[in-house]
Amino acid sequence: QMREVQKYVQTWLQYQALWDMDRQHVYNQLGNDFDKWQRLLVEVKRARQTFDTTETERKFGAATIDYRLVQAKVGNKYDAWHKDILSTYGQRLGDNMKNFHQTITTSR
Repeated sequence: QMREVQKYVQTWLQYQALWDMDRQHVYNQLGNDFDKWQRLLVEVKRARQTFDTTETERKFGAATIDYRLVQAKVGNKYDAWHKDILSTYGQRLGDNMKNFHQTITTSR
């Protein structure tokens, strides 16, 4: 059972990447490929729902893991990421639309 506990804890520790990721690097990788942006937004939303539950602890025999605080912090971080991604996506899409409009206008 100790292996199960370690595996479960490791799952939660993977969310540390949310704090370690460089947003600008992610955005540079996405560039102006709006399909990639949309896929990322869907993935973030889906991942957020994975741990969006009323359960706050898991029992492994005599060991109990209470993940209430971690769950709240991870949820808040996902929400912040989602908001920032949406904002940046909207800004890039708007800039792209302005450039397209200017191109069309000057091509006449």
